[in-house]
Amino acid sequence: ERYLRVPGLLRQTVLTPLLERLPVDRLSKLARKSRDTDVVRRYLTWKRMTDADLLPALLADAQQAGQADAAISRALRPFLDTPQSRHFGDRLAFTGLRSWLAEDSNMRVDKMTMRMSTEARAPFEDHHLVELALALPLDYKLRGGDFKTVLKDAVADLVPDDILRRPKWGFIPPLSDWLRTHLRPLVDQYLAPEYVAAAGFFQPQAVSRLVDEHLSKRAYHMTVLWTLLVFHLWHALYIEDSAPPHFELSDYTVSDIVSNHFPNRVG
Repeated sequence: ERYLRVPGLLRQTVLTPLLERLPVDRLSKLARKSRDTDVVRRYLTWKRMTDADLLPALLADAQQAGQADAAISRALRPFLDTPQSRHFGDRLAFTGLRSWLAEDSNMRVDKMTMRMSTEARAPFEDHHLVELALALPLDYKLRGGDFKTVLKDAVADLVPDDILRRPKWGFIPPLSDWLRTHLRPLVDQYLAPEYVAAAGFFQPQAVSRLVDEHLSKRAYHMTVLWTLLVFHLWHALYIEDSAPPHFELSDYTVSDIVSNHFPNRVG
């Protein structure tokens, strides 16, 4: 939003073309995202797993790419248009609340905890707290570029300062490594040209190119490959009714994941 405050003529003719060519990934992405003014396309530049330009070449029926965009637009636009706010961040947050939180985040928490016979609670989703959060101005919630300023203010007298001030860090499994090692048999079977062609949804040659480039580390296609793999596993299970082979990651423990990706955080 701050970038979009730059006068349009200067931004579109000079700054955006320049930033798009820079090797700094964050700046080039910012420039590309600034080109989308439609609210749905702007949302998808932040949230989609697959580059829109890739879809026509990836899908077996290239016309489905346009149909998919129309269907996604019908689903998202009511959420994106609901907040009466000048900030696109409010639209992002509300759409996530109405779609991602329930259908993805909460679903995963519920499945994983029930699988382990563990009760889970989500106290931050108490409707009184949600209503308060939605009523707060975005400028107040994102003070100084900090996404958790309000929460930190609320617990400042309860949580040590070194915890409040430490940088955010996630817990992301090494999926790229798994695709090259432990899950490679699944890749070889369910992203093979023969299987992709038999399923009939994607272009076998396009999928093989992504697999080859990613596994050889010539390019990074993690999100689209993971999506394609999970889709074809779903297809095998629920459409073909053929269960895939069972794989264990027993020799790749949680401590391995943490030590490999967060070497300074273990202890």
